[in-house]
Amino acid sequence: LDLPKDYRIKSLAWYKGNLVIAASTARITTGSPTSVGQIAVVFWNGTDPSYKEPVIINDVVCGALYVDNGELYLFTGAGTSSGSLRRFNGIDFEFVVDTASGVPQHNSVASFRDGFIFASSSGTFVYASVIPGKGKGLWQLDNTATTCIGLLYPVNETYHFGGASFIKTVDTTKFSNSSCVLPRIDFPHKTTIDKVSVYFPALATGADATIRYLKNLSSSYTTVGTITFASDGAATEKIFTDKILDVNYLSLSVLWNTSTAANQVQVARIEIDYSTPIKM
Repeated sequence: LDLPKDYRIKSLAWYKGNLVIAASTARITTGSPTSVGQIAVVFWNGTDPSYKEPVIINDVVCGALYVDNGELYLFTGAGTSSGSLRRFNGIDFEFVVDTASGVPQHNSVASFRDGFIFASSSGTFVYASVIPGKGKGLWQLDNTATTCIGLLYPVNETYHFGGASFIKTVDTTKFSNSSCVLPRIDFPHKTTIDKVSVYFPALATGADATIRYLKNLSSSYTTVGTITFASDGAATEKIFTDKILDVNYLSLSVLWNTSTAANQVQVARIEIDYSTPIKM
């Protein structure tokens, strides 16, 4: 099979009767990619002389392809310490969430609950929902950096990742020192967030979490507020009313501040009220 000139294959997947090939022009030297590059994803049905028109992505680092529940995903990045999760919409690969975690390589992704788990240079992450059917987010299970070269094997809910000279074990029943980034919301016009409402089962002793956000492609988080048993008691909801102004893009995040998995704030859902200012 002929491939676009100067591209190197980075990942393969089988999707809707097609072999999917993700390739990149970027060259890696001493662990860092060049500052320029391009990704091409091609679909080949196995019988035609060549592939269909490639999908071009203007990003540098090409990571793993992965098919989850009939949807095709691709990890890409601008460098070794930042990344994006993208989903194929039938035409191109649309942005889903900023992983901010490096780019997992081929065979570093595996099925997990209603989503998938992966390891990269910033730790171990899950793209899934806490409560099935309630919406997926990017969950960081730990922040132990590792250069993962492949998923070895999942045993129950313990996953073993292999690197160049180690095996890392991650117990996914524990969500200590972890965080979650929800998929980015794109607003067609500049918008004001009037209220952020967070719902959860009754808090227990020691519960402590921070709600925060990324606005308009910023890489620096701003705090919305905190949820703690010490200040809120056995509450089941908390509403934050400080306005967030001039929003085009918004990614909400939950940061758990406890060092153990016990008594975490188990966020069930987050709702936002927003308005678009009318110019006179």
